[in-house]
Formats: sequence, C-alpha cells, structure tokens
Amino acid sequence: MDSMVKKLKQNLSSGSFGIKTEKSMKKEKRFLENGSIFLKELIADCNGKSIPLRSFTTSQIRKATKNFDSTSFVAEAGFYIWYKGKIEDRSYMIKRFSEYKVTDRRIGEVYKDIVLSARMSSHNNFLKLLGCCLEFPFPVLVFEYAQHGVLNHRGRIMINGEESSLPLSLRLKIGKEIANALAYLHMAFPKIIIHRDVKPMHVFLDKNWTAKLSDLSFSISLPEGKSTVEAKIVLGTFGYLDPLYHDTRFVTEYTDVYSFGVFLS
Repeated sequence: MDSMVKKLKQNLSSGSFGIKTEKSMKKEKRFLENGSIFLKELIADCNGKSIPLRSFTTSQIRKATKNFDSTSFVAEAGFYIWYKGKIEDRSYMIKRFSEYKVTDRRIGEVYKDIVLSARMSSHNNFLKLLGCCLEFPFPVLVFEYAQHGVLNHRGRIMINGEESSLPLSLRLKIGKEIANALAYLHMAFPKIIIHRDVKPMHVFLDKNWTAKLSDLSFSISLPEGKSTVEAKIVLGTFGYLDPLYHDTRFVTEYTDVYSFGVFLS
C-alpha cells in the first residue's frame, strides 16, 4: 500500500504543474478518485495495519493482458472478467470490473472486494491480492498467479480447451482448504464475516493445487457479538443460496455452511 500512498501524494501535491494531455488528465482523475475511496475504506477496515500493495500502471496492465485480448481470458462472472498476464516476467491473475455492468448499487461491492481481499491475503487459502491499477474507471486488481486456473460451475478445470474432472483425493483436499478459508472468515475477526457466494467458480488452484477462495464482493459482517444480521437485499448465486436466507434476508454462519455443502456435492 505504501507505493499507492506515495503516488497519491505525488499527484495531489503536483497539482496542475506541467503540460498534460486530456488522456493523461483523465487517468490522473480516475487514479485520485479511485485511490481516495480505496484508501478510505482500507484505513477504516485495517485499523492502521500496513498492507503492502503495489501500484500498477495502465500500460503495464494492457501489455500484460494484450489489451484484454481473448487469448488472455480466464473466466467471466457477473460484473468482472479474469485475465492472466505477465508483468516484468512474473505471472499474475488480473481482475477487471466492467464499467458497463457495475451499477451504482455495485460500486460498494467493488471496493469491498478490494479491501477484504487485501485483508485476507495473509491466509494461504485466499487468492492473494498483490496490487491494483487505479487509472481505469474502476480499479483493476492484480492477484497472485493460479497456474491451474479456476474451477468451472461443475467443479472441474479446463485443460487445453477441454473439461477435465479432478481425482477424489484432490477434490477432498480442495474441500478441506476452502473449509479452512471459511473458518478464518468466521472466527479470525471480532466481527464474523460471511462470504455469501461460495461456489466452484470462485476457487482458484495454484501450481501446487492449493485451493484459493476469491471474490468477497458479496460478503457481509455480523454485528460484534451477534449471530445474525438482516441484509438489505439477497445476494448470491441461485442453487447455492441458503433457503432460509433467501426467504428471510437474515444472514448467519449457516448461510456459508449451506453454500459450502452444495459446493461439495
């Protein structure tokens, strides 16, 4: 995070000195707008703890993904797309939010995903957030590389364009590791964090076939000392939703337990 803070300070202090093109001014404006929101949320969430995140440039992201070419495509979700790419000879997973699909209601989910991903990066079973680029309409996130990709909706992986099932021993290992990730969310913080969207499409596999849970955009915290909270709207994926949560909007730890059970089936 230090590199982002430094860059933000440089932009703020430089003001309008020097000749700037319209394109560079737009990028700078986006950087400052995204950066101010991001830092505000991160500082509020992390209680002053330092989280090292690197700042990437637009040109680095575009070069890494070949300008978001289909050859760099990994997977697509409701309002973002995953790409793979290399920056300075290191491979990354790159997450780009769609400026056309992120509605006003979803803006908060974008920044929640960033902040909580940063917060969970110390745990081995979460996909580690390494940095982001704030020069796009919405931040582009840069995560550790997952060599074996992401599970599809059937809990399988794609190898050379073909769907491949996983051996039982590996499926059991993945189940145990995702359970560890959820236990961390539920037990490691003063306020219990509920993921609310546990499903195969949010699980990546690294070079050692270690499972990495991702996407915390739908997560919600329970009030400290409480076991339930009423959500404003029901968020999640049909088929993985806890029926009680779906019918009442009340979120509990069992909201994730139910989704995890479907995930294992």
